[in-house]
Amino acid sequence: MKIKILLKYLLFTVYVNFHLKYFISAHSLFNKKILFYPEIPSIPYIVYKICYLLNLSITNNIDDKNIYSAIFWQDRTYKATCNELERFSKTTKVFNINCTDISKKKVDEVFYKVFGYSTLIDPTIFRGKCIKKSNFNAMHDGRVIKCPVLKKDKNYIYQIMINNQCNKSSIMDIRVPILGKYIPFLYLKFRSITRRFSNKNDYVKIANVYDVFTKKELEKIHIFCNTFGLDYGEIDILKDIKNKKIYITDVNDTPHGLPNHLLKSDKDVALVKLSCAFDLMIKKDRLKQENK
Repeated sequence: MKIKILLKYLLFTVYVNFHLKYFISAHSLFNKKILFYPEIPSIPYIVYKICYLLNLSITNNIDDKNIYSAIFWQDRTYKATCNELERFSKTTKVFNINCTDISKKKVDEVFYKVFGYSTLIDPTIFRGKCIKKSNFNAMHDGRVIKCPVLKKDKNYIYQIMINNQCNKSSIMDIRVPILGKYIPFLYLKFRSITRRFSNKNDYVKIANVYDVFTKKELEKIHIFCNTFGLDYGEIDILKDIKNKKIYITDVNDTPHGLPNHLLKSDKDVALVKLSCAFDLMIKKDRLKQENK
């Protein structure tokens, strides 16, 4: 019985994926090559799925003469200098070419410049509780500590406590997909407050951008991304329920697949919207280059 159910589920998944791919690729205006350099995304990355749905070929050959667009792709916090891509970018737009540092310190530096307030404190002076977390990306090692401390750890940041509770026992993080000037939707990620810093969600749902952010907040989010050099990726935002301020706490320019525990009904919707926004991002830039 279980085998029959599993087979039915697999057949249904194949059927849905086929029709999604057919629908999106039929509405896409091109079947081109996208250069990812110096690294290349594999199946776990969401952009791999997007390219598959859009019928885009992924290449890592910078000498290919049929490259339609390019993305600087290096899955690390501090990016190594890439002279070949710098030269390539003089004739072809390279998305994320200026996104070379996604450390937490850099995130807060740009955030303060755009929003006028910071998430960071000096733990040797500050009195009370704060959050200590790695300066490197995707560590998920945050913890609450008491300040003041005798000495700062240079590999960590010390952050204010942001109250993003949505009820007595849960918190809500906001993940924002960035595709050029497009934010197709938001992921609202819910977790138990006891697992505040975990990457394992209780559940995730997608939401309309204007249901969560004001027009002014959205304008500043776009300015932040432009200043940061982020053309494609995701940012994490926390909204404090007391002071009503938003805080950008994380940037990822090589995002993996859809968030874990995303509601089943939202998965296909998310993939379609991401693919359409990616399609628009690439085509709009290409048209801009051709009209120069």
